[in-house]
Amino acid sequence: MKFRNIFLILKKEIRGILRDKKSLTKMIGLIFIAPIFVFIMTFLFNSMMSDDNTNVMGVNYDINMNEQSILSELNFETKKYNSKEELDEAYKNGEIDLYILKTDNKYDLYADTLNMSSTTVGQSAIAYLENYNRFLSENYLISEDIEPEDVYNIINYEIHEINEENTNSNYYANSIIQISIPYIILILASIVMICTGDLTAGEKERGTLETLLTFPLKSEEIIFGKYLAIFLTSLVGSFVCFAICIASLKIVTMNFTELFENVVFSITFGKILLTLVILLCSALILSGIGIALASNAKSYKEADSSLASLNFISMIPMFLPMFGVKTNLILTFIPVISQGMILNDIYSSNINITYLIIMFVSSIIYIVVLIMLISKQYKSEKVLFSL
Repeated sequence: MKFRNIFLILKKEIRGILRDKKSLTKMIGLIFIAPIFVFIMTFLFNSMMSDDNTNVMGVNYDINMNEQSILSELNFETKKYNSKEELDEAYKNGEIDLYILKTDNKYDLYADTLNMSSTTVGQSAIAYLENYNRFLSENYLISEDIEPEDVYNIINYEIHEINEENTNSNYYANSIIQISIPYIILILASIVMICTGDLTAGEKERGTLETLLTFPLKSEEIIFGKYLAIFLTSLVGSFVCFAICIASLKIVTMNFTELFENVVFSITFGKILLTLVILLCSALILSGIGIALASNAKSYKEADSSLASLNFISMIPMFLPMFGVKTNLILTFIPVISQGMILNDIYSSNINITYLIIMFVSSIIYIVVLIMLISKQYKSEKVLFSL
């Protein structure tokens, strides 16, 4: 195997990627979506947290002064309607955010629980009902000459933060960071998809791979040339995306101080270096998986379908922390997911050295296995000529 031949294939593939304006535009567009993604999430969560954000609740009953006091504290305005049909219509028209239907002493709350913003408003409405229920209960106890404190405060409790070193107590702000950092892995996977389909199945479809095989080149040289081209392109793209993403997060943390009040988002040389090494591992693994999947495809369209799983896998680390899933021993052995989860840990200052070492060691093993698999594929006439 000659390194000169590998370099020639690498140069040929890089030149092809740069000349393909459609693919290049897609990659650049994906990279620069990062700041838009960060800013949209920040504006969304900030509006949900804002104290000035007044919600409108529809009701079919008269609100007394005590209820009005509770609702004002929860930033609620109320509108009265005569029937459920009118309330339904008002909700559909966007006049109200949710509504409560009262029948005798029963309150039925109607809210969209599948919408994050509506869920938050619904929780506030539940708080209103619970506070009003407590108010009525206390008044009843007083009328019966019973001290409310003796009934409600039978036990006393106080909540303490288990991890006192972790000041990241703001759910919304943490969600922005926990989604934005692994988003880089998603961009990396998307770039791999764009490059791999064309450099493998696309070349077979155009017939240029057969021409390439007539040259005095070994299959290993062709494999490594293509592999390095996809790897370097995706790696550079992920580095640029990382820089833009970090800059965007710095901007929002500095300008939305209320939202990020309890969040510590620090950037150190050690974190940056560790991130770049993790992205390097991710690029090597994703490039290998991409080639392995696309090599069996007979057309670019078929390869594109096969590679769709890369996007799905790379999205998982963005959402696991939102469901309370933390990095564990099992996750550190799963390629792509482990890199995304470790990245999250780095910027949450919860890095576990053992998990980090396992992730690096397992990544090396996966890379070696993938290279062996691809080498075997490219020695098969069925793969090379789509038989």
